[in-house]
Amino acid sequence: MSSEKYLFTHEDCYVKVDKGQLIIGNALITQTFDLQGGMPRIVSIRNIKNGDEWLQPGNIAPMFKLPGLKKFAADVMYISTDLDNDLGIADFHIYAKVDIICNALSLIVRNTWKVYPGSAFVQHEVSVKRLSADSSHSSESRALMIPEAWSKNKQPSETQYDDYIGYLPLAEQHSRYEIIQLSDVTDHHNNLVRTDSALLFSRGHDTCDGNIAFIEKSLRSSGLLVIKEGPTPFARLGGNEPDFAFVGLGLYVLGTGLSPEESWDGEFMPAYGCVIGVYDGHEASRYALLDTYARKIHIDRPERDFFFMCNNWGDRSRDGRVSEPFLLKELEIAASLGVTHYQIDDGWQSGATMNSIHADQAGGGRWSGYHTYAADFWAPHPERLPNGFEPLSTRAEQLSIRLCLWFSPDSEDNFVNWEKDAEILINLHRKYNICHFKLDGIQLHSKRGERSLLNMMRKVVLESGNRVYFNLDTTAQVRLGYFGRTQYGGLFLENRYTDVGNYFPHWTLRNLWMLCKYVPARKLQIEFLNVRRNRGIYGGDPLSPNACGILYSFGATLFSNPLAWMELSGLSDTDAELLSQIIRLVAPHHKAILSGHILPVGLEPSGTGWTGLQSVRNEYEGYLIVFRELTEDESHSLKLWGLERKRIRLNKIVGTAGPDVLAKQSEPEILTPDSEGRFRFALPAPLSFSLYSYAVEG
Repeated sequence: MSSEKYLFTHEDCYVKVDKGQLIIGNALITQTFDLQGGMPRIVSIRNIKNGDEWLQPGNIAPMFKLPGLKKFAADVMYISTDLDNDLGIADFHIYAKVDIICNALSLIVRNTWKVYPGSAFVQHEVSVKRLSADSSHSSESRALMIPEAWSKNKQPSETQYDDYIGYLPLAEQHSRYEIIQLSDVTDHHNNLVRTDSALLFSRGHDTCDGNIAFIEKSLRSSGLLVIKEGPTPFARLGGNEPDFAFVGLGLYVLGTGLSPEESWDGEFMPAYGCVIGVYDGHEASRYALLDTYARKIHIDRPERDFFFMCNNWGDRSRDGRVSEPFLLKELEIAASLGVTHYQIDDGWQSGATMNSIHADQAGGGRWSGYHTYAADFWAPHPERLPNGFEPLSTRAEQLSIRLCLWFSPDSEDNFVNWEKDAEILINLHRKYNICHFKLDGIQLHSKRGERSLLNMMRKVVLESGNRVYFNLDTTAQVRLGYFGRTQYGGLFLENRYTDVGNYFPHWTLRNLWMLCKYVPARKLQIEFLNVRRNRGIYGGDPLSPNACGILYSFGATLFSNPLAWMELSGLSDTDAELLSQIIRLVAPHHKAILSGHILPVGLEPSGTGWTGLQSVRNEYEGYLIVFRELTEDESHSLKLWGLERKRIRLNKIVGTAGPDVLAKQSEPEILTPDSEGRFRFALPAPLSFSLYSYAVEG
């Protein structure tokens, strides 16, 4: 039975069908889609708070096009809605599905929307599968009456592109856009954020790479956020189109990730996703909306998501030192330092990867095809760990340390062995209480492979009761990037090594400082190394790790999940003692720091200026870390987020008086902003920093 009207609500969210239109929204945003002819067309995006409409009327262009499906025509449409929370990862939201049945092509094209209470954005994703004899819709699904096809004078318009996930006919010519391009493959990239900004032009045609678009009106304060939920440009699947195209006043979000030759099967194949949100046009509101988006799709659990981790790989012994005695010693040192998680990298397993020091003896080692090569590839190494993980997990539990592991999902044949990989991880979790797995060696070749990889992660999350957290390695190959369904954990950002001279503490700080506007700092693992190793490689460089010292290097990671990228047994006694002191001072505050919205302050880190990070807990309190890099300027004025006209009380938690010198504690102080809303800070020496909590006075 077909229906002309439909309504589903949850708190302030709603999905309704009325007079041939689908309307999705909440108290902050509403989106309207015309269903004429069975192909949704977006006709309205409205900011409820300020009444602003973003789209020009009369749009007749389809809201998406899939490669190879130009002649797509609907025979029937079904709608269903439910509440969902993505296996407990996300906040509860309305999950709406509109299935478009095309009998001529034997396909079902599914549109899904997610709308969250009190949040000014809506997620959309399109997916496709083969229509089979047993394809049916549940009793909760409602058939929708497809309005009459377009009149002769109003046929669906030909579009500039044939492979896109979103099309927005923008109404306001007097607008500026800014595209944010993020880079991964960090083994080869160290400039991770680029921006491209320009004015809209009614006769223009501009293309840009990136994941984020901000569009802001010139004549009034109003902003539109568009996110392409997919990988970085280095890892786009399907065609090689750019990510965004402005054709006149029309914005295309390009690239579904699907290939025309993709053979659809009986499981839905998702394209990349598209998020549309609205805000008031102010810079701080841009980043607040991105932060809200991140918090809605991944609810932070501090006991699972926030940690001080050590991974043994950073000293470049590779798997050469992995053994039960070595790891037991490492656990003892980790406990003495205050490290909460210890992750054993590549080498715990019986099989050898291409990174193993024994790769030559193992025929070159493997980087996929693990299950084909050996059925016991992922069993504990019989010589290095003759007793398996039992002694390590027992001692780790006694020391209140979480034991964590590195793992490489099998990329062979588009992750055809994903269920075997999932069972390995589930068994390790159940038997040894391992909750954190670093996923590495991932090579995506198609959306089919991406689907299998995500199926693996979802199965592990489900079977573990949402206790497993994935550290997704972003350093090489074709992977998920920053916005490609990474909600099941965090990001292992970069490999840096003193052995090759590519680790500088200010570079690491800069990457965190640059990224945190767009990717939550709490989602990032940021490394610090044993700064005394390989001093000769750096010569007399005044910004070398040794010149900065262990405290400064650790401080650069503090507003993230710090990663001791080293063998702890290689630390000098002096550095181990310094680390122990500072970790114990900051540990009581770390969860509160990461729970706030972290934003950059000061100058972009260069090694020679004043810089910092601010964690905004709410409008009255937060945390602040200020760095005096290698500069003779003894003080500097910083503008802080949301505090331009407010006096604040600063309480210093810990600070340094130069490399490897902990500063004395000091009394709280009251700071008043100057006429430009800036606060004056002073630090005692170059290459020093201070961590503060702050609260608004009065």
